[in-house]
Amino acid sequence: MPQAKTLTIKDGASTPVDHVFNPVGQTGGTMKFKSNSGTVLASREELTVSLREGQGNVAPKVSLKLTLPVEQVVDGQPTVTRQYLGGVDFVIAPGGTAEERKARRVLLANALLNADIAATIDNVESFF
Repeated sequence: MPQAKTLTIKDGASTPVDHVFNPVGQTGGTMKFKSNSGTVLASREELTVSLREGQGNVAPKVSLKLTLPVEQVVDGQPTVTRQYLGGVDFVIAPGGTAEERKARRVLLANALLNADIAATIDNVESFF
């Protein structure tokens, strides 16, 4: 079982920046992490990791969500001007193995690095 501790995750900037998420609380199976990087509370980045246990015919599910506000100074005041949201859900096959889960997690991570999928996200371009 992973311990709730500070998580440091690099972004994809030309000079990668560490985003540091500190654990701020747990409700049920959801752990919330926040950064202290924003000038105002509304601009703090948030990461949530949720686990829904499986029961009967309901498969276990792991959800990861990122809320990434963009802060700018407007009329001399720090203000959130826009926000990026990202998320992924893993529905776990009850009969699956740890190796199968790892293989699929890495496949999804690599899909996000694929040039065509990256162009869809980075450039807001659809496939033709």
